[in-house]
Amino acid sequence: MSISSYRLFLLTLQSLDINDPYVVERMLAASYGLSMTLCFRKELDRFRNVLLPSLAQNVFSAMFAENAPFSTTHALRRDYAKGIIDLALKMQGGLLTTRQKERITPPFRGGIQNWRYRPDYDAGKYKEGNDPLGFDWENYTMGSLAIGRSTYDFSHRDFLRVKE
Repeated sequence: MSISSYRLFLLTLQSLDINDPYVVERMLAASYGLSMTLCFRKELDRFRNVLLPSLAQNVFSAMFAENAPFSTTHALRRDYAKGIIDLALKMQGGLLTTRQKERITPPFRGGIQNWRYRPDYDAGKYKEGNDPLGFDWENYTMGSLAIGRSTYDFSHRDFLRVKE
């Protein structure tokens, strides 16, 4: 295993602080891919026993622990991070406590960014078919995310939360 593997993992952990979800996603994906490649090579006991568990614990602390500084609702980032941790758990089942394992198991509870609510700054802006997302996107596409909502019920409580 080369020094560049160590560097990738270090850069991945450092990238969590970058305010660009695509960069972080790709770094986690690269680290997950490299981890899958290296963990089953027989000559790489140090990777399996030291480096991978360390990476997994750092990723857990950064993204899944209670009050984790880089928790996210970004599905791909969570999946790649969880993949790294799951791989380490295959090598060392006792790496995380039962409670910690629950925090990496969907559906995720806690430790996820608070999106906060914001007013609809575009209310009434698009009329007469000039909506940039297409015909009735708000009603049919976004509206379908609100459970129990009737078509064109723009005051439905869950619909208003989806819009926010």
